[in-house]
Amino acid sequence: MENPIVKPIGTDVLELDTPAVVLDLDALDFNIKSMADFFEDGKTPKLRPYASIHRCPAIAHKQISAGGTVGGICVSTLDQAEVFADSGITDILLVNFVITKRKIDRLLALAKRIQIAVVVETTANLNLLSDVFSSGSISIDVFLLINSGGDLGCLPGETSIKLAQAINAASGVKFKGIVGFYEGFNSYFPIHDIESHQNNIEKIVETKKAIEQKGLEVEEFCLGATFDYEWVSSINGVTQILAGGYALMDSNLERLETNFIPAARVLGTVTGTPEDGIVITDAGQKSIGADAGTGVVSDWQGLKLESLSAEHGTVLVEDSCTKYPEIKDKMWFIPWDMGGCLNSHDYINGIRGGKLEVVWEITARGNYR
Repeated sequence: MENPIVKPIGTDVLELDTPAVVLDLDALDFNIKSMADFFEDGKTPKLRPYASIHRCPAIAHKQISAGGTVGGICVSTLDQAEVFADSGITDILLVNFVITKRKIDRLLALAKRIQIAVVVETTANLNLLSDVFSSGSISIDVFLLINSGGDLGCLPGETSIKLAQAINAASGVKFKGIVGFYEGFNSYFPIHDIESHQNNIEKIVETKKAIEQKGLEVEEFCLGATFDYEWVSSINGVTQILAGGYALMDSNLERLETNFIPAARVLGTVTGTPEDGIVITDAGQKSIGADAGTGVVSDWQGLKLESLSAEHGTVLVEDSCTKYPEIKDKMWFIPWDMGGCLNSHDYINGIRGGKLEVVWEITARGNYR
């Protein structure tokens, strides 16, 4: 974990030690309220926030308490589910496969504490779950995960229909419904693939109808993300939207979604000006993240984040720049992928009106098992 350099509440944001992840609490509140207002009371579907992007229980609780949700979250690892359960969240959908005996035993223990559901894409995984839960004292809700364009999930059509029937017939588990989840939404989704994505969703909808025609009840139908929640919400039968990036946003999502504003950024300091047109900062790959993209410089015209090394960022000064950066100047960066960025930090600095108001622990950071 980080060894945080604690600053007193009320510290000016520009006095924070860098690099630092900074969260504008007013922007966070705006984003959460905007999404909650969309999923107003009485409307179907409801929101199930995808908390694996921010990994912070304090933010997850704010998302739930804002309204418009199912009262729970979804996460991508069993570790994360345990962390959020420990924070008091009692309804969690685990959008990942629990395979080994040790993990299934952990899942069983967690299912005795909270309402938790999992997804499967194969009968082999289903049988492993069934073996453990059928000999336990409770059953577990299981969703059929259907591929919606990423690398995970059962193919739409006959394969998914047969797996749904197998889930429905298995002991120790309950067929809860369908999840169409594209793992690459927040990191790799290219704009030109929107039409392809919509076609994939339509295939899932048709598969749902075919499953229902076999006499199975699809109690919950979970689709969507931040960039397509409005469209997916209009699809008949959808009950839950699995969106999470909206709370903090990042520069990738900004290309696709305009209803929300960047709330989290990385603050860096200019540490070098080695030659004309090039500036070096102390915000590098370990603090901004660069698995899918390098991010952008914000609030400073004419600067381009060109590349990231482990601890440094290279910024190009373009002709349109009106104020040339100098040593010790502060610089703001919006990461390309906020999930990748926050996985390198243990704490997030919450500010309001330019002053430090709260420091939240990113408790589920690094919990990838």
